[in-house]
Amino acid sequence: MKKISLIIWTISIIFLAGCSQYKTVPAVPASSTPTAETTQIPTPCPGMPTVDSCPTDQEKYLVFSSSDCGEYYACRATTVTSTPTVVETPTPKTNVVTSKNITIANFKFSSASTEISVGGTISWTNNDEVAHSVVADDGSFKSTALQQWQSFSYTFTQAGTYTYHCVPHLNMKWTITVK
Repeated sequence: MKKISLIIWTISIIFLAGCSQYKTVPAVPASSTPTAETTQIPTPCPGMPTVDSCPTDQEKYLVFSSSDCGEYYACRATTVTSTPTVVETPTPKTNVVTSKNITIANFKFSSASTEISVGGTISWTNNDEVAHSVVADDGSFKSTALQQWQSFSYTFTQAGTYTYHCVPHLNMKWTITVK
């Protein structure tokens, strides 16, 4: 768009070179707004190109004005100012945790059911003197036999409900909900 305005401005100057009158008017380059500087240019003559309206992405601005020939306009790109977009961030649920420690003691898991977020990790630690294991009913995770004070961790990457148990103590059953 600047090229078009510059071309119109240049053609106007060339066209005006044929006029016999000269007067001092503000210089208006196509790429800027008028300044206090002045230059000697020809007075506009009848037939000089002018515009009545501009495309929506351009603005009409005054190129020349004289008492002899009137006002002549051209188009130039407008400066677009954008309105900031407001994006609301959802408030995280405070009842969903990203990590949880579960202890195994007295042949029980310390939490009968647990809720955790996707990407959350659960760590089980065996506090009993006998070995226990943590095995998902669907086979998605399985620890080795955990001796006293040993731990096993698993990170849940998919939402769902996971039931798990201990081998060989099949009466030790619990549930994890991943959201």
